[in-house]
Amino acid sequence: MCLADPAQLSNWSYSAEPSSSDQRILQGVGNVQTRNGVIINVSKLEALTKLGEGGPYLTAYPDKCPPYLKKKVCTQDLIDRSVWTIGYGHTGFVDGVKVAKGMQITAKQAGDLLLLDSADAIGCIKRNYLKFRLNPNQNAALADFIINFGCSGSMFQDKIPRDWYKRLKAGEKDVNKIVTEEWPKLLMAGEDIMGGLLTRRKLQIEVFTTPYP
Repeated sequence: MCLADPAQLSNWSYSAEPSSSDQRILQGVGNVQTRNGVIINVSKLEALTKLGEGGPYLTAYPDKCPPYLKKKVCTQDLIDRSVWTIGYGHTGFVDGVKVAKGMQITAKQAGDLLLLDSADAIGCIKRNYLKFRLNPNQNAALADFIINFGCSGSMFQDKIPRDWYKRLKAGEKDVNKIVTEEWPKLLMAGEDIMGGLLTRRKLQIEVFTTPYP
């Protein structure tokens, strides 16, 4: 469920659909802003999430069986173990209604949900990661990582600290090395290896390790 107040996002903006320019954005300087006390490359965050999630998917789908997956691979068992998802990887609720099979939204709603999910991720950074003094590109990659895993899930799995977070909290100075070594290992969705996450981790690491300024 989104935690951000939509009224606070009135001056935020997004482009409606992912495009070839999203990949170019990852290679460029991007648009750095301060949001909720976090200095973040907002254009790179948006591009990462759109490229990582695909879409916008305007009809709800099971997250382990995204629309691009071949139907013969999508078994009933996978569907039963899935979380229903819509837009750019949004789960939880839309206008107070839980995302479920058959739900449909508009492209504008998908964009609005992306803003809310981004705001939640930035709030998570402010509460849990600000002390590590990450730069705007690192914050952008981390925010997309949080959108993918959830706030708590970015730090813990079954209440056990993730290896990358343990190294970060232990004071290891080379944060780029931590992320480069640990994030590629995180390709699981529950008990399932998700091939699409390999590309997403690669893009996240590419942005995270891009020097700033």
